[in-house]
Amino acid sequence: MRIVFIGCTNGKDDLLAVPDGDVLICTGDFSSSFGMRYDLDRFNALLGRLPHKHKFVVFGDYELWCDDHEEEAISRMFNAKVLIDETVEVDGIKIHGTPWSPWSFGRKHGFIKFAFCDDDNFIQYRWAHIPEGLDILVTHCPPGWCGLEEIVAKVRPKVHAFSHGDGKQYYARIKQINVEQYDRREKQIGKPVVMDI
Repeated sequence: MRIVFIGCTNGKDDLLAVPDGDVLICTGDFSSSFGMRYDLDRFNALLGRLPHKHKFVVFGDYELWCDDHEEEAISRMFNAKVLIDETVEVDGIKIHGTPWSPWSFGRKHGFIKFAFCDDDNFIQYRWAHIPEGLDILVTHCPPGWCGLEEIVAKVRPKVHAFSHGDGKQYYARIKQINVEQYDRREKQIGKPVVMDI
């Protein structure tokens, strides 16, 4: 099974050459920095044009409208399955997605308002429910924040895909993938990541 990972396209996904695959996973921040409904509609339309049989999205801190209108956002993202603290299985591959980031994560990047961010206690409660036995864990937040690396080391997914990584290797025997395509200054720093499982 070929899995394609994208993340932090920041509204520039029309410039992105997304490779073919069986599964497409987005780690969030498909919106421009304003995070409006049209960002969701535009990205959903793009997903509808891509050939991947299975598509999954985790919202990021740029998805402001989605955070304020979660149920409507999920229903409008009809070309993909939105994962908010949820596990799905595709041909025996278990994938879990969680969008949460701690407040301090957004503040580090200079935001006054940001999406799917909360205090450390809330975040740790959500992440404490990440199940074991996963093949792929998808988070928007990278390791190094709010104890995520300890939780990931405990549940031991085969792969941890995220955005905004710092380049450190946090785990032994867990493949970590930073799939950030554009940084906060909107400079392209990466490309989609393809993995065969």
